[in-house]
Amino acid sequence: FFFFFSSGSGFWSAPMAQSGGRLSKAGWMTKRGQFRKNWKRRWMVLVPERQVMEYYTYENDPKSKRGEIPLDSCAVIEAKDCLDKVGKDHCLGIVTKTNREWFMYSENAAETREWIRFIRIIARPRGVDGSAGGGAAAAAAATSKGSAAAAAG
Repeated sequence: FFFFFSSGSGFWSAPMAQSGGRLSKAGWMTKRGQFRKNWKRRWMVLVPERQVMEYYTYENDPKSKRGEIPLDSCAVIEAKDCLDKVGKDHCLGIVTKTNREWFMYSENAAETREWIRFIRIIARPRGVDGSAGGGAAAAAAATSKGSAAAAAG
């Protein structure tokens, strides 16, 4: 797998090549299709700014984009539960907020754990100001929870 910086100016020029960008992740995984349920190898790219995972037929070829998986507020199915569900080792699942299930697997368990870690970071709800995992919305929610707890206690 690759770690790369994305600044929006290029595609996946080179791992860690662009300074000032955001750290993200890209690499090969095998993804299950929605309708035929067949498995196809895809080049996966996490795009933190948009909270999506894009998938492509070919590495470094933006024209081969096949689709994207929305990661905002998604749930991740761990490898063990995924194995029980689809029978693939090193598998992970993503359940989007529309309840669509996506399944994919990587070459080994360490790589799958790394994908899960990055997806969970990206999937955190965004604050009003666009910051990951909080901002004004998180502060307001925490304040209202504290007020409700104080009133109940």
